[in-house]
Amino acid sequence: MTDLLSIVFIIGASLLDLAEAWSLAIIAVVVVIDLAVGRRVRAFMWFGVLQIAGLGLGYAWVVRVGLQQDVSGPYAAAFLIGAWCILAVAFHTVFVIRQIMRR
Repeated sequence: MTDLLSIVFIIGASLLDLAEAWSLAIIAVVVVIDLAVGRRVRAFMWFGVLQIAGLGLGYAWVVRVGLQQDVSGPYAAAFLIGAWCILAVAFHTVFVIRQIMRR
């Protein structure tokens, strides 16, 4: 279990290190594109709403952890970004595979 959590954290920390301040912009672009595509494909609309709700609740959790003023604040942010990244990649991959299988 700790290995899985470590993988989520490592993915989030890597994205934060790679994109730095642009990581939130990358997330916003993906969410906006999902909502735009959601006008035609209902699954994308639901996933976009789920992303907004999850990121909002996750941000509140990160702020709450950060207010404790210990070392866990950046780890919480990296975990949130990593979890979002894994879920977004998994959703889009499954959607693409389903579209390929329909043809």
